[in-house]
Amino acid sequence: MGPTASLHLDSGREFRGAQRRVLYLVQGLAQRGHQAVLCCPRTSPLFARAEAAGLACSALTLRSGLDFPSAVRLARLVRDAPVDLVHAHDPQSHSIARAAQGISHERSLQANLFVTHHDVNDDHGGPGRLQHAGVHHIASSRQIRDALVRRGVDAARIAVVPDGVDLGSVERTGSANARDPWEFHARGLQVVGTVGDLIRERNQTVLLQAFVLLRAQNPDIHLLVVGDGPMRGVLEKRARNLGVADAVTFAGRMEDAGAAYASMRVFVLSSDVEDPCSPVLDAMAAGAPVVTTAAAGVLGVARHGSSALVVPPRDPPALAHAITLVLGQPDLAARLVQGGRDMAAQHSVDHMVEATLAAYRGLGQFNDAADPQRP
Repeated sequence: MGPTASLHLDSGREFRGAQRRVLYLVQGLAQRGHQAVLCCPRTSPLFARAEAAGLACSALTLRSGLDFPSAVRLARLVRDAPVDLVHAHDPQSHSIARAAQGISHERSLQANLFVTHHDVNDDHGGPGRLQHAGVHHIASSRQIRDALVRRGVDAARIAVVPDGVDLGSVERTGSANARDPWEFHARGLQVVGTVGDLIRERNQTVLLQAFVLLRAQNPDIHLLVVGDGPMRGVLEKRARNLGVADAVTFAGRMEDAGAAYASMRVFVLSSDVEDPCSPVLDAMAAGAPVVTTAAAGVLGVARHGSSALVVPPRDPPALAHAITLVLGQPDLAARLVQGGRDMAAQHSVDHMVEATLAAYRGLGQFNDAADPQRP
């Protein structure tokens, strides 16, 4: 039957793709009768959204891997509640859950199935921590699973569960935001855009460099950058230095990016590494043709020539060429849109939740076989 009650730990202070995944998962589990409790900082946007959705929440500070009070509180939560699985969704939560195991003498916690979630940038410490007998793993992509195996993790302890996109929400917001708040189309502009955190790993500098090449050939092209982060000032300065600031709109973080996707002739991802790949899936679901770099995790959904055009990372000319092809070939753009919609449909939230439940069952059976004393 598998585990039927779980605690989910997330230490994030912002609401990004990983937190959206956690919210979708806990909601989906609760809708299926699984007793799921979310543990995260009370001041986080995730906590507020989960409470507003009527989900069971428990506040944990989860400040760092050395947050001993959170480890103690977690041990008590597991002791006092009917919990048979702890799912840590980030490295910080992983460390605190392992600390809770270490300080607890309760068999209920020691026997618990402990699952940790892996994205491409995860750093859960040395291989010894990943290979611990009481830890199982969910990887967001096959590439992440292969990386875990190379680090010495038993492949039998790893399940692959890709992230999910809320197709209904994307369709509703896309149609509701079909208007053009920036009046790009009224000005006759062809919009190339990206959505995501402005961080070094996303490497939007490459997109700016590619945009300079595009702009030299097409003065009616415009770049829309949706998102915020530590690299925003650097990127704005780079746009000025490259002489294209007047043709770039930095829209900041948008709670609902439906209007942005609706404005785009092409969605572009220029990341060096990317997982979860929720912006790509959102763009596909919204009907924007996708051009992306061959970043880890993205290749699970970006099939070159079918659901996207894929180019090497850190190659502005190649990126610019791919964007030019999509803008100049309506048949290609239409094929990518249809392929993207088909791919997004295969990565719905329902698919993600069911795959997670299957992973719980499979890893739980593995745990039972490895521990003959477990009831």
